[in-house]
Amino acid sequence: MTEYGSILLILGISYLAALFISRVIGKIHIPKVTGYLLTGLLLGPSFSKLTGITLFTSEILSNLRILSDIALALIMVVIGSQFKGEYLSRWRSRLFIHSGIETTTTLVLVSISFFLFALVTAKSFLQSNQNIFSFALFTGIIAIATAPAATLLVIREYESEGMVTDIVLALVGLNNLITIFAFDIGVVLLLPTQDPQMFLFKILISPLIGIAIGFVISLWAQILESRTEWLLLLFGGVILSLALARTFQLDMFLSSFAMGMVIANASPKSKQLFNAIKGVDYPLYVIFFIIAGANLHLDALVHVGFFGIIYIVMRTAGKMIGNYLGARVAPFDTTICRCIGMTMLAQAGVAIGLANTMVNIWPEIGSKIQTIILGSVVVFELIGPIAIRQGLVRAGEVPVLTLLRKRSAENAYDGLHAIINQFRQSLGIPEGHKLDSAHDILIRHVMRKNIETLSEDTPFNIILQTIAHSKYDRFPVLDKEDRFIGVVDYSVIRDIIFDASLEHLIVARDLSTPSPIALFPDQTLGQAMALFQKYSDITYVPVVEKDNPQKLVGMINQNDVLAAYRKPNAP
Repeated sequence: MTEYGSILLILGISYLAALFISRVIGKIHIPKVTGYLLTGLLLGPSFSKLTGITLFTSEILSNLRILSDIALALIMVVIGSQFKGEYLSRWRSRLFIHSGIETTTTLVLVSISFFLFALVTAKSFLQSNQNIFSFALFTGIIAIATAPAATLLVIREYESEGMVTDIVLALVGLNNLITIFAFDIGVVLLLPTQDPQMFLFKILISPLIGIAIGFVISLWAQILESRTEWLLLLFGGVILSLALARTFQLDMFLSSFAMGMVIANASPKSKQLFNAIKGVDYPLYVIFFIIAGANLHLDALVHVGFFGIIYIVMRTAGKMIGNYLGARVAPFDTTICRCIGMTMLAQAGVAIGLANTMVNIWPEIGSKIQTIILGSVVVFELIGPIAIRQGLVRAGEVPVLTLLRKRSAENAYDGLHAIINQFRQSLGIPEGHKLDSAHDILIRHVMRKNIETLSEDTPFNIILQTIAHSKYDRFPVLDKEDRFIGVVDYSVIRDIIFDASLEHLIVARDLSTPSPIALFPDQTLGQAMALFQKYSDITYVPVVEKDNPQKLVGMINQNDVLAAYRKPNAP
């Protein structure tokens, strides 16, 4: 078989195997991302001694790197799009305070632990205190990085939506930016054999390329009208940015991130651009994780030793403690304090790339760092998606319905029966039964629990900021005892927004009105649909306890209800 035929065969087998494995592990509530990684792991070199089969040889992996790079560049563009001016003005300095505390905590815990342990056990190998310090610091810097790909795909798989989700994506972007800048600055200051101009050139030129391409895309998108054209434009820009970064040895992460940020802030059609790419990018992301899994080396776990154990333990502690402290100091609400740490554990591409760079620029010490990172990434890539899922579910931003799995055919007979019925239906012959309806699904399984609310004494200018950055058109108002007292409707805000003389007098209590409609968790989607049809101008409805209508438990979105009707048995 030709090399071209071999690659096609491997891709076909990989996709089918990934589908099967992700379905199997989904039954025990493990994200599909982990299934894709396991697929690559099983088909790659790590398991070749057990199975005798290695589909992903080093040559095949090298040929497929282009797909992996495109997928990662596209993911960084999406992460960059989270840095919209309106989001940053919404959180103001809180996001940067949170990120600063989290990254500093992780850096300090990992670096100090490595420095002290190396002083005792590895001084003969590292030779000097300066080398020990550099070894510990570079490892601590790499520990900051968080895997953007795993984070994004888990969020998409579980349809997570809310403040925690938005903050997680923004923090992942900041993590990787801080890591890259800190690493390059560390190389300039600590490794005098390196050319400082080269690294400064990379830091400055990489984002400039992304900014330039982002502005071109924003301008060009104005004269395009179809989803297909927007898709081609964005894909072409991503690949061009990647090509320039690889050609001139620049940082693809910085250029892709900058492109996404510029498009999100400069293009009036940014939403259409990023929506166009959804639905066609997923197969690319799947092969990215399969390739990432094939590149995981289980034998590296054997060689990481105590340094690897320290790295895993202290990085986990740094992420958990740092995110908790960061959310408290910023300050964010208690839900973010409790849940966000576990969403930041995944680690892969950026860390591996920097570890490989260390080998090239500091071979004698960089190889040790690379071994530690490669072994630890195996752990973080496998447990990371599970931790992300758990954090988002605990935050209440994943609808319960999304966590349910569609029941598949139990045996060959059931599967054949379903095919025959479908064939009958295609010929116009009645099947004799109807599919189950979503009519009786309970509201508690679809509603969003972690929702934006307004305190009764929220000033008018803060209300305006909340509205500007929110997906809601109605905002629940709570009194000082957290009792639900009414809603602020966008139409009410619109009527007084131009009367500047009232701004300093108005608080949320003045604008709220008792909600004319509300739903209970144990009501059905059929009842919710009837309500949305009756009140056609309302898209969000509060959900309250039946026995205590002043206890707000969530919000239900008309789009989520419609989605449940479109796929009543889907996860």
